[in-house]
Amino acid sequence: MKAFRQFKKRIAKQGEGLINWWRNYDIKEKTQILLVLFSCLSFISIVVFGCIQGCQTRKALVMSKNSNDTDNIMRIKDTLARDRITKMELRAYFSIDSFKCYSFKSKIIFGKIGIKMINTGKTPVYSISYKNDYRIGREVIQEDFDSLATTEFNRGSACIGSNQTLTIDVNIFDYSFTQGKYDSIYKGIINTNFFGKIIYYDIFGSSHYTRYNVRLIPSEKRFYINKNFNDGN
Repeated sequence: MKAFRQFKKRIAKQGEGLINWWRNYDIKEKTQILLVLFSCLSFISIVVFGCIQGCQTRKALVMSKNSNDTDNIMRIKDTLARDRITKMELRAYFSIDSFKCYSFKSKIIFGKIGIKMINTGKTPVYSISYKNDYRIGREVIQEDFDSLATTEFNRGSACIGSNQTLTIDVNIFDYSFTQGKYDSIYKGIINTNFFGKIIYYDIFGSSHYTRYNVRLIPSEKRFYINKNFNDGN
């Protein structure tokens, strides 16, 4: 309490001194002092207002830039999506139309198969290559398709137009068949699975593939689509 009373006395004394200082000036001097103080306050107000406006402007610019960036990203995504859709609509689609089983002559020249492919897309197919193989007595697995890539693919026609077809004849040879095994294969008692992969390009320079995997019964000259590996991109 004593310290507080001393503090009040000091403040009162300083206030009294300020009042006496102010009384020593005439009206003209007091007016000048007030004008100077008003000018200082006005300047400070302008500086503070400018800082506030600057912050708000920078914030608005940042928000505008973010908005523009978002708009640009959306436009780019929209352009890419339209481009992808256009390519999907115009690109070539080369797929299997049908298989044909020719006559089986003997146990050595096991048979001949015709693969008819068709371009169902709106633009031509380019640079066709293909490879096929067969498995006797077991299902085709992924490793069988992987093995196709270890050797060079055969080259087909350079260009197939929209709704045009291409037929590839494939000879199947096997010198290990006994007559009994050949008869079982021919009648379908032992499964014969014929599979392969076709690689081609569209007008946009993109690579695509079509895979097929069918079961063949030579005596009926019929093919049955197997569950797996009949796909493409």
